[in-house]
Amino acid sequence: KSEKPDEEAEKKFNSDLEMLTRVASRASDFVQTHSGNAFEGLKDGKLNEVRQCLIDTYGLAKTEDDDKWVPNKEKLESILRPSKSSAEVEDLPARRPLLKRIRSVVKSINGKQVEEQEETDQAAAVQDSSRAGDETSKPQDDHGFVVLDQADRHNILLVLMMKNQLTFKQSAKVGPKKQLATLILNEFDARIEDLRIIGDDSAISTMSKAKAEFKVYVTNMNKTKNARMAKNVLRVQLGVDPVADKKGLGTNLFPPAAGEEEKKSSSVSTAAKGALTKLKQKKAFTSADAALNRALSSIASNDKDGCLRLTSTELLMLTVLSSQGLPVFCEKWDSLIHNSKLEASTSDEDAKNKGQDDDDEEFVIYFNAMAGVLNCAAQVWLKIASRKLDRLLEPFAQSGNPIPEKEQGQIATLKKDKDFKIGTLDDTAKFLKDPLTFAKSCITLMEAVRTNIGPVDTQYAGDKRIKMLTQSENGLGTKVLSWMAKDIHKWAKVLGNVDEAGNALSATSINQESMDHPQSFDAAILTKRDCRTIFIQIAQQTRLRSIFTSTESRRISGEILPQVLKSNTFAMTEWEDQPSWWNEPLREDPTAQSCTCKSDMELLGAILDYGYGGYDSMAKQDYGFAQKARTDESVSFTRAAVQARVNHLTRELHEVIEREHIRSLMGKKRPSPSKTNPVKKQKHKSNTSGGIQAGLQAFFTRPASTKPSNDKKKSNSTPPTSPECDEESPPKRRKQQEEVECVDLT
Repeated sequence: KSEKPDEEAEKKFNSDLEMLTRVASRASDFVQTHSGNAFEGLKDGKLNEVRQCLIDTYGLAKTEDDDKWVPNKEKLESILRPSKSSAEVEDLPARRPLLKRIRSVVKSINGKQVEEQEETDQAAAVQDSSRAGDETSKPQDDHGFVVLDQADRHNILLVLMMKNQLTFKQSAKVGPKKQLATLILNEFDARIEDLRIIGDDSAISTMSKAKAEFKVYVTNMNKTKNARMAKNVLRVQLGVDPVADKKGLGTNLFPPAAGEEEKKSSSVSTAAKGALTKLKQKKAFTSADAALNRALSSIASNDKDGCLRLTSTELLMLTVLSSQGLPVFCEKWDSLIHNSKLEASTSDEDAKNKGQDDDDEEFVIYFNAMAGVLNCAAQVWLKIASRKLDRLLEPFAQSGNPIPEKEQGQIATLKKDKDFKIGTLDDTAKFLKDPLTFAKSCITLMEAVRTNIGPVDTQYAGDKRIKMLTQSENGLGTKVLSWMAKDIHKWAKVLGNVDEAGNALSATSINQESMDHPQSFDAAILTKRDCRTIFIQIAQQTRLRSIFTSTESRRISGEILPQVLKSNTFAMTEWEDQPSWWNEPLREDPTAQSCTCKSDMELLGAILDYGYGGYDSMAKQDYGFAQKARTDESVSFTRAAVQARVNHLTRELHEVIEREHIRSLMGKKRPSPSKTNPVKKQKHKSNTSGGIQAGLQAFFTRPASTKPSNDKKKSNSTPPTSPECDEESPPKRRKQQEEVECVDLT
């Protein structure tokens, strides 16, 4: 009879030893590999204390060969089955009672009466012990969260990592926080697997719930408004009271869990319900998508002064342009309208140059192809509108009952919407047959949006101003907007979309004065803020496409992008949603060691191929970053998160390309000394005259052999960053004291 309990005890001991060995192996890996990075926010003393706790808890010891921390089987066995000699050793009392005991002994040696004091101390000790017993027997309010059992030795590694996660400040770097959060989620999975091996279903359910609650913290840890509430989740899981807000009201202690917004919205008004839905879906769309959705749901009678009225066709055109951008203007601009270059690609000369132009042609888009996309989108719009109307009419058609007055208003609105969608489909069919008209309509619409975005500041002067303008326009900066304005003007000039003064036309289909268009009173309303947001996204896609079509991909990935990632201005804008594995290539990639910007290069190429409208399809492809994003649950890899990175990279790529372009123009325009007018030395002897430096005079004086000419072919081209000159009259010589003109985009 005595052998069976011994066998059961031995079996339980082996099972506990196996589980503790698994946890100890993870603890040794953590101490050996990750602790230096994950605990970089701790002081050295605290760091050593954490390491020592893991070493003592899991019986870690260093190997003699490679000096690595590994679990020691003998120590683990002694932890689970302590010897009798060590069990008989009584622990010393706490420091404070021990000091009181010493004082009492000293007083008794001196002959003083201490019996009453000893009785008082004993009574206080009994009271403290009873109070401590109450605290341990009655846990704190868990607020519905799982409180981890810190007395369980298997949870010590998890608890220590979570305590360190709690020490991170809101201003700490995102990388270490996400890295440690990922390690904690992996430890949760490992603990669940340990419990699954022993078949403890109740513990598995509890640990799974704790993991889901920790994910609530991960989702909100980088949000400034929810930082305190997110940390409260960790505090409660670690057995600590949550921290209330500054007002001390005790409300809003924890961030809302996934789906909780929908539960709250059921008891509030329709307007609040819509606001909560938009807030929930904010990260799923780009800023331009949100602006277009606001315009689609706006009411024309409630618009303010300065708003832009658009028809459903124009709104759909902006949706397509926001996804892909405009075709980039070039000397062979007519080939971008009818895609004539691809149609004539059968000649021998084109066959020879095909290998050279493949890289450039990869990212080129054409107006006729965009018209086809627009037509397909209009067909989908019409199907949705027809389905909504049929769904509302179907019950009355089957029952034969009269339609109530309330439903009659809804039916009238849906019929009107269907008629508008039919008109949109007719317009897109005409664009499909006549791409030139579609190109003109796109340029006119873009100019209308541009003139409604407000002023654009391009005066980068001073560190504070440079940082402010660099971070502006959703991280794109203002220089790309200036470039986009010039590109639109070039298109308008060759397409004939200019007035008598040479300004680009910017009229939309709805005349603000006559209001004679069928959709004048049911138009989509774009505010100045929405116009600016949409223009920013289209400008970014267009400028990025121009860089990739004019520069070799190998040069971008091998030379320009590494330079961008190391620039000071790039560091001014931080990507809050950056994964810890970003720009780390896959292990099976043979170029893993040589490429330091693989994820960025893949992302830029993918966003040009698929556009923001095809983001869902892009995320399912075999790109390295897409594969890692699908397996990393802690990463929120949405359109909005991707757009922030693309904006930052486009801004810096534009800076590098523009500097190179200006240097090349200066090299071409610098005349030889023999062809320039001799400069009198008397005029430049004094440095106080306020004139131009002698070395720079060549750029402001015309060569003697050159005469002004009205021939457009012989006129000097101006750099993209300078104001456009009027080709009808020759450029006048500027005075030395004249200030540099600014580009007014309004």
